[in-house]
Amino acid sequence: MSNVSLSEKVTTLIRGLDNNQMKEISVTFIANALNVDRSHLSREFRSQKNVTLHSFIIQEKMERAAYLLHTSGELKVSKISLQMGFCSSIHFSRVFKKHFGIVPSKYRKSRNHGSD
Repeated sequence: MSNVSLSEKVTTLIRGLDNNQMKEISVTFIANALNVDRSHLSREFRSQKNVTLHSFIIQEKMERAAYLLHTSGELKVSKISLQMGFCSSIHFSRVFKKHFGIVPSKYRKSRNHGSD
């Protein structure tokens, strides 16, 4: 039996995905990839990390999106939202604003302006 916790396996799996794979990530995707029951995975993850797996996935997507906004000036916000698995850039912008307190386009401008 491995000493690596389920939450560590999840974190490693998510952080190992490339940007195009982020759109596929979900609790079900992770459960299938780790060959564990979805409900068990969610319970264990929450007990180990004190956050729901769904919230963790959103957090990881937002961090990845922020990185892309900062480093990929030619990549449109709508393209980033699709890469992160959002069907609508409006919904993506709302989630991003909830996470960072600023909409993606202003986040990009503030980060790029600060690096001049």
